[in-house]
Amino acid sequence: MKRAGKIRNLLCQENGSIQLFRIFKYKVRSILCKMKYGRKFKNFGRGSMLIKPDRIIGMECISIRGGVSILHHMRMEAVKSYGGKKFSPRIEIGERTSIGQNFHATAAGELIIGKNVTISGNVFAAACAHEYLAKDVHILRQNLLAEKTVIGDGSFIGFGACIMPGARLGKQNIAGSNCVVLKGEYPDYCVLAGVPARIVKKMNLQTGKWEKV
Repeated sequence: MKRAGKIRNLLCQENGSIQLFRIFKYKVRSILCKMKYGRKFKNFGRGSMLIKPDRIIGMECISIRGGVSILHHMRMEAVKSYGGKKFSPRIEIGERTSIGQNFHATAAGELIIGKNVTISGNVFAAACAHEYLAKDVHILRQNLLAEKTVIGDGSFIGFGACIMPGARLGKQNIAGSNCVVLKGEYPDYCVLAGVPARIVKKMNLQTGKWEKV
C-alpha cells in the first residue's frame, strides 16, 4: 500500500510538472506573438496566440482581444478596396475566444466575434459577398457588397460550418457541424442545424432546458 501511494505521488508530481511546462510553453508563445503582432494589428490583447497563420490582410483593421487562441493555417482578410471601391472593414475577436485550425474569415464590412466563443476547425465566416447579377461576367469581377456578421458571446460553431454574410447570431447560439447559416437574425440561446441552417432547438429560460422547435 505504501509503495502504491509513493507511485501515485510520483505520478501526480510528473503530471503537475507536465502541466506547468504546458502553461510555461503557452505563455512564452503568447509573449512571442505579442512581440510579433502587437504593433501590426489594431489591437492584440495580452495572452493571445496565433499558431502559424497562412495569410493575414489588413491587420490594422483587425482587433484580437486578450486570451484568444487561433490554431494553424488561419486565413483572415480585411478588404479595404476591391474593384475600385473603398471599404471600411472591421474584424473583432472577443476575449477568451478559441478558434480551431483552417479558420477562414473575410470582411469588407463588420465581422464581430464575441467573447468566450468556441469555433471548431474548418469554419468559414464572412462579412462581404459578390453580386452575381451580371450575365456572362465572372463573379469575382462583379460588385463586392459589405455586410455586418455577428457571432454572439458564448456561442459554439461546429466543425465545417459556414457563417454567411449578414448572419447575426445571438448570445450562446450553437451552429451544428457543416451547417450553412444564411443572412438573418437568430435569437439568443438557440441551436442551428442543416443546409440552409434553421433553428431546431431553443432554450426555455424558465426551466433552463433545451426544447425542440
